Amino acid sequence: MIKRMSVAMAGAAMLVLIAACGADNPTPTSTPAMTVVAPRPTPTPTPTPTASAPGSPQAALLQAQERWEHSGVADYAYTGAWVCFCPEVYLADTQVTVSGGSVTAVGPADPGIGTIPAPERFVPIDDLFTLIQDAITNDAARIEVSYNETYGYPTSLFIDHDERMADEETSFAISSFTPR
Repeated sequence: MIKRMSVAMAGAAMLVLIAACGADNPTPTSTPAMTVVAPRPTPTPTPTPTASAPGSPQAALLQAQERWEHSGVADYAYTGAWVCFCPEVYLADTQVTVSGGSVTAVGPADPGIGTIPAPERFVPIDDLFTLIQDAITNDAARIEVSYNETYGYPTSLFIDHDERMADEETSFAISSFTPR
């Protein structure tokens, strides 16, 4: 678009020069101002993810999401844990309860742990699918995901967003899942 505008502006400047140089009067006269209206860009629709090759992360994700959607499970509980370079209490197995697609409870799987810090880290399964799709869309350096054969939810995931950066990886595992 900028290239088109530059060509249009150069053309307009050329017309002004020709008009000024070709006039009988050696003194250039004022010319009316010219307005260049750039065409509005057509919004590009967000592409629907498609599986480019069997066995690709995108193909595996789409198959898992299809199993998840066909399962019809909206109420469930899972025990999950984020793996990170963080304090030990952040690594604790956490019991997560989801009802109607929203997290309704987050607590330690081991009663001796106490309170789970940053409980908002624990999300519904659909949000884990979104996390994986974002990694695929943004061309993460490494994506490793295992999915449950029956329900399709991710049982473990590891995403290295940029191999040149340290400690920015995302890792999560679900050790148990119970539909309700």
